[in-house]
Amino acid sequence: MVVTQTLQRACARADIDPGVLATHLNSVLMGNNEAGMFVTWWVGFLELSTGQLTFTNAGHNPPLIRRADGTVERLTNRHGIPLAAMDDVSYKSSQTTLGPGDTLILYTDGVTEAFNTENDMFGDERLYRLVQQTSSETPRQLRDEVIQTVKDFAGEAPQSDDITILCVQYAGLPSVVWRKIELTATPENLSPIMTFVEEERGFELLSAKGRNQLLVCVEEVYTNIVHYACAGQPIIVECCTDPQRRQVRVRFIDHGVPFNPLDHIPPDISLPVEERPIGGLGIFIVRKWVDALLYLRENETNILELAKNI
Repeated sequence: MVVTQTLQRACARADIDPGVLATHLNSVLMGNNEAGMFVTWWVGFLELSTGQLTFTNAGHNPPLIRRADGTVERLTNRHGIPLAAMDDVSYKSSQTTLGPGDTLILYTDGVTEAFNTENDMFGDERLYRLVQQTSSETPRQLRDEVIQTVKDFAGEAPQSDDITILCVQYAGLPSVVWRKIELTATPENLSPIMTFVEEERGFELLSAKGRNQLLVCVEEVYTNIVHYACAGQPIIVECCTDPQRRQVRVRFIDHGVPFNPLDHIPPDISLPVEERPIGGLGIFIVRKWVDALLYLRENETNILELAKNI
């Protein structure tokens, strides 16, 4: 089990198919398995932006999905035998989709193969009915209810196997909430704007390089607005974390002189410094360092939006 977990952590990547991962783990485990041990294994990759679950089951108990409306489904897909049971096994994968409020329940056979003093087994159907009839609202409550129900069923009978349960509830994507700060376009107000951007909840999810680049771009845009567009006039800065696009977005709104940076001809940086025309380098850096740049001119208002990928 320890070797399997270590290999999984070392080899799993966001861009790998779980079936490919299972095939690789099986091959490695078979190469160092003189004791002839095997392990049942289930893995799923959940795409948070869509709820899509891609999974592979190597001889493990079929997980359950309790939908938000109370219906229960079994993920009966089996993609191969347990890992390290046989060499040269190729595993596939399947997909399903979780909606907001759906709960995925994973468990070991110590749950369904628990026996009572009468030698009756808890079984798959009891677990299914329990998940179907539960009034538990949170994954923690559901987990605790299953464990307590199994213990009550077993009574004084000794525990026959390990009891492990994992409950994962998909909450869906949080809504995009734009935060706003309104102030006067002066050099002194650069500092509160920078702080405002740094306090955005998605800012810490950026890499260190990405955070620095975004702050440089914010400073460059604001400085241009102060010097050339609307010095001393009101300006609005908005910021949000967009989970769907996986971006931190910063928006500048002012009523100053129209200027579309997307129409600006970038400087020829291959020329020696003394031969380049003055200006334009700041906009060039902004266009290079952000992942999306949008400009609109509506009702005599400039709207410039920067986005940096998380």
